[in-house]
Amino acid sequence: MTMPRNLFFVRHGESEGNVANQKAKTGDLSSFTDEFVTTPGRKWKLTEKGEAQARLAGEWLQKELNRVAVSSDRRNFVSPYVRTRQTAGYLGLQYRGKSVEWFVNRTLRERDWGDIDSIPKKLFLDDPAYKWNSQKEKQDPLYWRPPGGESIQDVAENRVRNFLDTLHRECGDHTVVAVTHGEFMRAARIILERVSDELYDEWENSNEEKIHNCMILQYSKENETSRSQIKIPGTHLQCVRKVYPVVEENRMEIGPWIKLNFTKPTNEDLLSI
Repeated sequence: MTMPRNLFFVRHGESEGNVANQKAKTGDLSSFTDEFVTTPGRKWKLTEKGEAQARLAGEWLQKELNRVAVSSDRRNFVSPYVRTRQTAGYLGLQYRGKSVEWFVNRTLRERDWGDIDSIPKKLFLDDPAYKWNSQKEKQDPLYWRPPGGESIQDVAENRVRNFLDTLHRECGDHTVVAVTHGEFMRAARIILERVSDELYDEWENSNEEKIHNCMILQYSKENETSRSQIKIPGTHLQCVRKVYPVVEENRMEIGPWIKLNFTKPTNEDLLSI
């Protein structure tokens, strides 16, 4: 049993919830109607822009799958939420001339935001009932739990590891596509890239680490950073890159491959923190 040869995590396209929360940051709460706040977040749909993002990302992903997955079996997973299922459909992926089939997997669902799932962030910050909880978010974002919800660490240790165990058992040396959510992808990075607590804190204030709508995190067992034309797969995922659509320019932003260098701390390293 081993990990997939190629692993693609794909965030959903722009959704109704994304638009509502973005508008709320400017003080515009018009999207937070009675209907919106009483609709479970799992039912939010893609916007027209979100559909366009998924189509553009799908064109690139199909070509990349044709390149890397010639000699490997393929498996496709999707979160049960409406916006992720729509994204998977609009990707339009095919295998041997036919539409691919998807395994719906609930471990891929969005982070549980608990009591604040469908309210503007500003109301959460201003509500006296949430005063101490909102301060904890700023102080310790990795371990902070929304009232009644999950921390990023909860998602990483409980659900990401669960999903990776499934891949380990069932998808050794396959090529896997998983359509999911931004917070799940961030939690997956913690596990797959062995991110420290301190580095995660830096990510919180870094635009470079943003998970864009329809961003693709592509992991490979092959060392894609090598200049050699002959790439021998390793026993573990060796490198990662980020790719995301820029629909306004009808193009994909393709980041560089980054080698995953895993080191174990020494006694001295542990004492230097």
